[in-house]
Amino acid sequence: MKKFLPLVIFLISVVGSVNASTPSTQIYYYNKKNKEVRRKRANHYYRVERKDSTGVYELKSFTMGGILKWECTCVVDNESDIRWGKFNKKSKDIIKQKIPLGLSLQGKYKQYFQNGDVVCEKEYDNDLEMSFRKFYVNGQVMIEKLYADGFIKSYKVFYPNLVPKLFRLYENGREISFYSYYENGKVRIHREYNNGAISLYSEYDETGKVLKQVDSLPKYINGTIADAHRFISRSIEYPEDAQSNRISGDVVVIADIDKFGKVVGTRVVKSVFPSIDEEACRVVKLLKFTPASSNNQHVDSELRFLIRFKLNHNI
Repeated sequence: MKKFLPLVIFLISVVGSVNASTPSTQIYYYNKKNKEVRRKRANHYYRVERKDSTGVYELKSFTMGGILKWECTCVVDNESDIRWGKFNKKSKDIIKQKIPLGLSLQGKYKQYFQNGDVVCEKEYDNDLEMSFRKFYVNGQVMIEKLYADGFIKSYKVFYPNLVPKLFRLYENGREISFYSYYENGKVRIHREYNNGAISLYSEYDETGKVLKQVDSLPKYINGTIADAHRFISRSIEYPEDAQSNRISGDVVVIADIDKFGKVVGTRVVKSVFPSIDEEACRVVKLLKFTPASSNNQHVDSELRFLIRFKLNHNI
């Protein structure tokens, strides 16, 4: 019996290697929570998973009525690690939450409207997102994002006629330029950033005429904008009603600064809770600045502050 054992092991290993590269097709049924089910219902969907001879997987998801919901291609991280029916639910990428563990996204992911038109399209390189596009119902691009080395590189928004509506340019994940446009294609607002702070601000009307231009933005008298944020953090008194209700979140406040550097008004553009909004405005009004200037003259200006309220800790 012992003399035949090496031959048996050899045959098993050969069969295993052939199966690993053999094309195959599997069909799985899932409910809305992305959990595999055995009993099929009308509100469930099914997934067709095909593997070619090179080990590339093609995944397609359909409604029970046969309407294609999404499709993508994947490559194997490790054949023995593939766990069908198990997903990376902790991933921040919603797409990756739909892909079985052991597979990496490679190439394009497409999601569809019920009429068959593409809703959005993502492109991946070994699980790393490289681009994202979202479309109007008419097929025109609505949003486009490009990535490089894991960082966002540019962000564009278009009107339905493909005229640019918004454009943001990034460097190492930090915004360095911002443009918004009128529907006729003319620039509406232009901002330039230096180390996260606005270094240039301009506003235009629909004909291209300059309405407002700030060459030098207001500066916090006791240091940098980072120092202003630290002052805000130290000065915050967490509202008691928000604490008792376990409420936290990020408030965005715009400070209106006059030509003397004084905060003369505040506006909440992202609210969390009335008392939290009020406290955010209160501490922003404590700040003092050297005024902004345009053509060597002091002018009115504004600054935006994101203030994070976290229970037992403020940033």
